[in-house]
Amino acid sequence: MSPLYPYLLLLVFLNVNGFLWVPSVCQESIRLNMIHRHHPKFEKKTGVKAPESPMERLQQLIRLDEKRIEMVFRMREHRRKVAEAVVNMTTTEKQQKRQVLSLPSSVQLQLYSGSYSYTNSYVTTFRVGTPPQRLLLITDTGSALTWANCIHNCSDCSRKHRRRRIFDADKSTSIRSIPCSSEMCQVGLQEFNAYYDYCPKRKSPCWYDMSYSGGTTVIGFFANETVTVKRRNKGHTRIHQVLIGCTDPTGNTDFSEADGIIGLGYSPYSFAYRAAMQLGGKFSYSLMDVLSSRNVSNYIVFGEDNKKMQMQYTELVLGKVGTHYALNVRGISVGGVMLDIPPYVWDVEMGYGAILDSGTSAFALPEMAYRPIVDALKAALEGYPPVTVTGLEYCVIVDNTTTFDESRVPKLVIHFADGATFEPPVKNYVINPGEGGRCLGFMPTPWPADSLIGSFMQQGYLWEFDLINGKLGYALADCT
Repeated sequence: MSPLYPYLLLLVFLNVNGFLWVPSVCQESIRLNMIHRHHPKFEKKTGVKAPESPMERLQQLIRLDEKRIEMVFRMREHRRKVAEAVVNMTTTEKQQKRQVLSLPSSVQLQLYSGSYSYTNSYVTTFRVGTPPQRLLLITDTGSALTWANCIHNCSDCSRKHRRRRIFDADKSTSIRSIPCSSEMCQVGLQEFNAYYDYCPKRKSPCWYDMSYSGGTTVIGFFANETVTVKRRNKGHTRIHQVLIGCTDPTGNTDFSEADGIIGLGYSPYSFAYRAAMQLGGKFSYSLMDVLSSRNVSNYIVFGEDNKKMQMQYTELVLGKVGTHYALNVRGISVGGVMLDIPPYVWDVEMGYGAILDSGTSAFALPEMAYRPIVDALKAALEGYPPVTVTGLEYCVIVDNTTTFDESRVPKLVIHFADGATFEPPVKNYVINPGEGGRCLGFMPTPWPADSLIGSFMQQGYLWEFDLINGKLGYALADCT
């Protein structure tokens, strides 16, 4: 055997971001069930009751969408400011930043999220530590950091923090804090507002201090920890060296419905990236109709989804629009006619573009894209009595003596730059909240802003994120 063989083998296991990972031999997938906030199990786990009527449920989701849109707009503004700061950096400063860790452009951007933005999302049971401690965390494709309400070196925590679920770091034998003197803290984790100026000892933990648009601040320290997840068939898989944030639970009232967040965004530090790279480089999810009364959970799979279906593929743009999963959109047609939407609305190179966002319900677009779409579709709702749903411009009531004629609705198609198309069923954009209601499921956003393809448009499909090859797969699916 050549003396160089061990080193060549090591290079095979280094991914493009310079992080060491060992491919799974059997490539067995793992699965997490996701529960929407209006699912009966959500009330059982959190004590938060969903609105009784379908129309009230829709109204609540749209109110939360407005907060989410505000958050994404602030994120875009923050990305712009960071990009300007990078442009103004000296050549030496840029080289030093690159040499420490070869990170994609997405992790050059500081995370700025909104506490209200997460209340529209899905939750899942997550087991952290050794032995595993069960937590209820929010799944969000727009976030990269996984964090949980956590206690550490706290002698009176049982009296001080009266929470049903909290991660006790002192009871885990596998947690390892990230030193504040490390290059990871001083460079890599700056996207999470890591600070290291106060470092009394070299091994003192690396801390973070994140501000949220709802006014909440979360403070904690970074650590590597072991996560235990169920396999698709049976048994469990342990994923080691997962970056988590141990967050002080004091004052986190805006996150009272859950115990923290699972970062599913694109970053070498996100749980999605870590789990996907251990299981073949892919993850996928499928969402049920969020206004459906069916008692069915959604799911997310890391690794290959075993369901056999005819997939379509388009380019998955990574690292261009923050930690989001962006798409190269060429345009949108309604009734076979391409709408007059300025091309720069979809320009991911400028930091805009369309993103798949599990934390938004409606399809949110800048005004210059929103207006042509609703103008092309609103004729399908004419003749029915209008009803007011705050945040949605076109809603009607179909009374008991008539039925809604879906054939009147022209087909909407999203056209991608590589020639692929996405043609959702009418129910994904003419929303049926029940009680005879019908609404165009679109919301306007301020410009400049990203276009958010929310869960209404995504429902009923399997979405496969291939992080190695930069591809998005999608196919109609029974999301059970």
